[in-house]
Amino acid sequence: MSEISQITLLKNAELHHETYKAELSAEEIGRYARQLVLPNFGVKGQLAMRNAKFLVVGAGGLGCSACIHLSGSGAGKLTIVDHDRIEASNLHRQIMYTTADIGRFKAEVLVERCKNSNPLTLYPPEALCVALTTDNCLELVRAHDVILDCTDNVYARYLLNDACVLASRPLVSASALKFDGQLTVYNFRDSVCRRCLFPDPKILQAQSCDDNGVMGPVPGIMGALQAMEAIKVAAGLEVTFAGIKLHYDALTGSFYRIKLRPRNPLCPLCGAASVIRTLSDDHLGTNTCFSRQPEVPGNFLLDQDSRISSSDLATAFKSETVPNFLVDVRTPAEVQICGFRNSLNLPMDSLLDENARQTVRQKLYQKLQEIPGCSSVTVVCRRGNDSQMAVHLLRKILADVPVILKDLEGGLYGWKRDVDPNFPIY
Repeated sequence: MSEISQITLLKNAELHHETYKAELSAEEIGRYARQLVLPNFGVKGQLAMRNAKFLVVGAGGLGCSACIHLSGSGAGKLTIVDHDRIEASNLHRQIMYTTADIGRFKAEVLVERCKNSNPLTLYPPEALCVALTTDNCLELVRAHDVILDCTDNVYARYLLNDACVLASRPLVSASALKFDGQLTVYNFRDSVCRRCLFPDPKILQAQSCDDNGVMGPVPGIMGALQAMEAIKVAAGLEVTFAGIKLHYDALTGSFYRIKLRPRNPLCPLCGAASVIRTLSDDHLGTNTCFSRQPEVPGNFLLDQDSRISSSDLATAFKSETVPNFLVDVRTPAEVQICGFRNSLNLPMDSLLDENARQTVRQKLYQKLQEIPGCSSVTVVCRRGNDSQMAVHLLRKILADVPVILKDLEGGLYGWKRDVDPNFPIY
């Protein structure tokens, strides 16, 4: 055999035994093995994930779940925005935090957990412990490919919606409240934006977990679904909830799909004759982004003479010179948690319901008759906001009854702050 023939055989043998691998490291292949074998995802999907940039706004129950799934799935860049700090009341649903983390910035802790979960991402996760505003939102959105709205207030939701339309980015939005969750993908190809459905955020009244409660697993479930939709957007898979709203009812274990109407040609943001071309608070209303304190309409605010401080109420309890009883306007579920003994529970819903006002009046009148010489009623709520509105309503209900109505300034939070530091708050 000639020397040339021997060389040819050797080269053929070398080629026959040569190995290959995808454009992923051996460590990446080992880590993502169970999703790499999925026919609809595979290497192409994994490479798309590695090159994708995700912006997650809100590091609460939704954000914790969404971020850890995105990080674990190989998100190339993950930026988490939230300026809130961890509180004890967060821990039942924000599962990436522990008791030892209380007081720390949520975004910083969540970034640490994501780094520990997956050190192989193309870029390390980044925490931005700042509030989202019209000054920083658009730049942040433009720097990322897929945006996840994990916030809990109207202002932030519309701010992200407007920025995503202006920057041509898809917005994966979810919410969780009480036993319910919702999920929609806005502004993906021809799907609607939020303003197509509700053009003016100023007329909306958002409910928050802080005031209405939420069952712990619900935001976790919705955040995981949010991450899945974001992954499908990034990997080029069919996106399920663009133009469709998913509703989850935890009490019945049911999922419902609601088909949304097509894009609104008269939408002030994405319509043919759009008038919103920049981010401005003029289009968003009051900036309550990440606000912890609910707003009280100005016409319901009480003057100082119609309020009583916690320290003055404690003094009145001790002196008993003027008979006084308390009306607690929280929900029955809240009253079971903590409160003042022997107070009369008249939930705000009953005061607002005109059909129930006669019953309310009877209960109040009966209570006043049971306490000889009682001429003063103090209204209590959680933080001193609902109680102000309640005083106005009770003054109408008891218009012909000679009684002084005041509200407890700062509510139960004020009582803990000024009188009893061991009093529980929620």
